[in-house]
Amino acid sequence: MIYLFDKKQEIVGMLDKADMLEAKLDLKINTAAKFDLSLPPNKAFGNNVRYVGVPHPLDENKYLMLRLMSVKDSSDRVDYSWYELAYQELGSYSYIKDRRFTSETAENLMKVALGGSPWKLGKCNVNASLHTNFYYLSNLEAINTVVKALGGEIVFYVSISGNKVTGRYMDYVTAQGADTSKVFVHGSNLLNVERTGDNSSIYTAILPRGKGEQVSEGEGDTPDGYGRRITIEDLEWKKSNNDPLDKPNGDAVLVDPLATAEYGHIDGSPRLLIKTYEDIDDKWVLLNTAYRDLMQANHPAYQYSASVTDT
Repeated sequence: MIYLFDKKQEIVGMLDKADMLEAKLDLKINTAAKFDLSLPPNKAFGNNVRYVGVPHPLDENKYLMLRLMSVKDSSDRVDYSWYELAYQELGSYSYIKDRRFTSETAENLMKVALGGSPWKLGKCNVNASLHTNFYYLSNLEAINTVVKALGGEIVFYVSISGNKVTGRYMDYVTAQGADTSKVFVHGSNLLNVERTGDNSSIYTAILPRGKGEQVSEGEGDTPDGYGRRITIEDLEWKKSNNDPLDKPNGDAVLVDPLATAEYGHIDGSPRLLIKTYEDIDDKWVLLNTAYRDLMQANHPAYQYSASVTDT
């Protein structure tokens, strides 16, 4: 069941599956959800409908709140497009003037990031700390700063009671959902599958550079007070110590040898990505962030689309 809301976000109606011609919810990790809905003309909404509450695919007791963005009328249908409200509100609701953190937990950082907005932190199971600054950032920019450095996924949802929204929440988790143990087999419950591959942007090593180190108070040849950027050169990783890769002290480049053997240059050298992280001023955070980005870039990018039975 989909709830319909007016401009005051009070329920003015409900929509059943039987009323729809077509509906598509586009839900991606750490990206605003989009909802496309088509109705027959005799079921079209009045001008008072501004928002919809759609049951979250991972928990039907939670609702995605989306705001109406566009309406297109045709002779045989009316098409509506909706955009997730959290990203709009948190991008324009409030701002954080100047907060500085030294080894602060992910949970506390997200509480500060949401401060001044109507959204509250729900579940948080990201167990990590970060040295960072929030300086004239919107709520959404502060949230993205934490996610960019520590990884994880953000999930926005609302609670509904009576005829209105009674709570807005954001979960910050290492991963959404759970393993259902369901298997989809082509020809039975998997109707078709298409794969699109992209080999154009494969890198098997990364040279990360962070924020410039503060070297003065702004005099001389460093008018902003910052000099060369931080690197991972004086850090060390050893697989024998359960680190994900070997990186000797003195190397500024993190190399994936298995990916290099498969996708490196013909002479055996790695395909190097040089990447600057303007907001990272902690060397260990820089190393971990660079590793995650390397794991995303060290293989061909495949996009799958499938049609499955209603399971």
